[in-house]
Amino acid sequence: MTEISVAIVGYGRMGREVEQAARARNIPISHIITDRQKLESAKFSATDIAVCFTNPRAEAENVRYLCSRGVSMVIGTTGWQHQVPELEHIVRDNKVGLLVSGNFSLGVQLFQKMVRMAAETLAKTKVYDVLMHEWHHQHKQDAPSGTAKELAHNILDVWPDKKEWVLTPHDRAVAPHELAISAARGGAAFGEHQVIFDSEADCITLTHTSKGRAAYAHGALSAAQWLAGKKGLYTLDEMMSEWLS
Repeated sequence: MTEISVAIVGYGRMGREVEQAARARNIPISHIITDRQKLESAKFSATDIAVCFTNPRAEAENVRYLCSRGVSMVIGTTGWQHQVPELEHIVRDNKVGLLVSGNFSLGVQLFQKMVRMAAETLAKTKVYDVLMHEWHHQHKQDAPSGTAKELAHNILDVWPDKKEWVLTPHDRAVAPHELAISAARGGAAFGEHQVIFDSEADCITLTHTSKGRAAYAHGALSAAQWLAGKKGLYTLDEMMSEWLS
């Protein structure tokens, strides 16, 4: 595996978790960047991979800047992914690598595959409806979560009667073509996602519950090691497919 050093961009809860995981795995930390000024004054090396857990309002600009410095990036910030397509040409032109995911947990990625497989099978029966619920701690800023959106994307890909996801509306019924997602914020939950397949005869519920942030941090570092030397835009699913092949 290619030797890397890690520039930790963002030093909140996840940034600290990445630092702890990197030290446990003896991965050198070249920078801990807490603000824009430190980002712009950092002297990056050829082995640096930026691992970013920052503010969704700042992430696109951070990508532009790091691209200009020739730094590849692994980004776990959520709530900004709609901007990724417009940055693809910047990543390509600067010959860096970019891997973005709403959740770097290995368990979550396997859960995504299980949900997709179940959805593809149950959609064919024409007797089940599908809906989702997710719950996170009170400090999480975006809803639904990035993981919920990725789950929804996988379901919509294989469920022909569902055309789009919606946060469960409170002023109208959910339309048959809509995949309803309800989101709760409160307490200290690291994250729980439920995908519910319901029919008049029975109900099938698939659940993933996160027990801590360590899985996200270790997953992000594994992604950084995998990304080393690669150019272009990648997904965690591509990394997982390579690992599982």
